[in-house]
Amino acid sequence: MAKKIPLQAEARDVAGTKAKQLRREGLIPGIVYGDTEPISVQMDVLELERVLRKAGTANLIELALPSETKVVLARDIQRHFTRRDLIHIDFYEVDLTKKVVSEAELVWRGKAPLVTSGMGRLVPIRNKIQIEALPEDLVNRIPVNVRGMDSLDSAIYVRDLKLPEGVIVLEDGDRLVLKCAPPIKRATVDIGAEEDDEEDEELE
Repeated sequence: MAKKIPLQAEARDVAGTKAKQLRREGLIPGIVYGDTEPISVQMDVLELERVLRKAGTANLIELALPSETKVVLARDIQRHFTRRDLIHIDFYEVDLTKKVVSEAELVWRGKAPLVTSGMGRLVPIRNKIQIEALPEDLVNRIPVNVRGMDSLDSAIYVRDLKLPEGVIVLEDGDRLVLKCAPPIKRATVDIGAEEDDEEDEELE
């Protein structure tokens, strides 16, 4: 069973302090929605940032309000376009007995023989995938083993992903996730020209 991450919050009077003023005071406005009436909330920005680093959008948050506690998932996380400061957040209140849809990041694990031999490179086609699970079974990441990628014909499809118990993928099993390609050939450098020493970034 996934551990719920605690977060303190207060109910917010939408007719009171404006959102911009709240942010100047170190508070972030938000809303909790689900099967019940939406609730406007506010919480400390530093505490919220700490919780989001742990929870992402797939780990459960135990949102403690003065009158009740709600189990939620962080959903729409709004940030300033350039500064990346938090502006607003939406929380989705979950029913622990009902499955929910989320996204999981695909994380490459291991060293591909094709890459270590210098005979090719790995080309990610998808970095995230849509999944469905009970709230306590959700995951942020799904590891993908690339140790079997040993030829230019090697490929990984959605059907090849190893999923945690209770998690299903909501995408076609024939969709390509990762493929191989020939190594990038460097352009010949003319004598006297400045050579770029920066290496191409490749998956191992």
